[in-house]
Amino acid sequence: PDGKWIAFHRSRAGGYGPRIRGRGELGGPTRDSDIFLASLDDLLAHSEKPINLTESLGATSDDDADWSPDGLKIAFTSRSSTCTTSAACRAAAEIWAINVDGTKPQRLTFNTLEERSPDWSPDGTKLVYMCRLADLTPFEICVMNSDGTGDVEVLTHNAIPDLTPGWSPDGTRISFFRGLDGQEQIHVMNYLADENGDRHVKVLTTSPNTAFFPNWGTIAVPCRGRVSSRSAHPSSFQNWTNAAIDRSQ
Repeated sequence: PDGKWIAFHRSRAGGYGPRIRGRGELGGPTRDSDIFLASLDDLLAHSEKPINLTESLGATSDDDADWSPDGLKIAFTSRSSTCTTSAACRAAAEIWAINVDGTKPQRLTFNTLEERSPDWSPDGTKLVYMCRLADLTPFEICVMNSDGTGDVEVLTHNAIPDLTPGWSPDGTRISFFRGLDGQEQIHVMNYLADENGDRHVKVLTTSPNTAFFPNWGTIAVPCRGRVSSRSAHPSSFQNWTNAAIDRSQ
C-alpha cells in the first residue's frame, strides 16, 4: 500500500516448473509456486532479494497475492501441490492470509469447492473473491469477513462466470469481469443490495475484444502546474479527464 514493496507468486525453485492441474493459462501457478515480497527499489536496481512468505506452508501451490490496506497482511489462494487431477486441485483451492513477516498463516475458507483471487475491502474487514457453489459450476462473486468468521455472502447467481472481483476505493462497489468464449467484459455492481435485492450490475465495456482483470485506482492529471488526483473507475475516466482539463485552462 505504501508503494515500496511488491507481492507476487513464482516458482520456489526458479524457472517455470510443472503447472498445477487445470491451471495451464499464462502466469498460472506452478506446483511449487509461493508468495514472495520484493522491494521495488531492489527490483529497479536489478538487485532484488525476494522474501518467500509461504515456504513454511510446505507442499502447497500459492498465488493471487493481495495486500491488506494497512500493509500488515497478504491474502492469497493456496492448494496442496500434491493434487493429481484437475478436480482435486480445484477442490483444494482455499483462501488464506499471512503476516508480511511470514508468521501466522491462517486458512480462511474450509470446504471442497474452488475459491480464488481474494481482494481486501478498503477498511480491511472484508474479502471479496471468486467462488464456485458446486464443482465445475461457473464462478460467482463471494464476500467474507477477513478474519474468516461469520457467513459467506454470495453476491451473484447466474450461469456465466464472474471473475477477479475488486473493491472500489470507498467500499461501496465491486468490479469484475463476466463472460464466456471471447465475450468477457468489465462489470460493476453495488456491494449492498437495495430493498428488492438488486445490486444494479452494469456493463462498463462493450468492446468487440475481451476485457479482463479490472483494478480500481487513482487518475492523476496536471492542473495549473500541479497534479490533481481522484479515485475512479473506467466509466468515469473520460468525464474526470475532461473535467480536469477544463479546470486547467
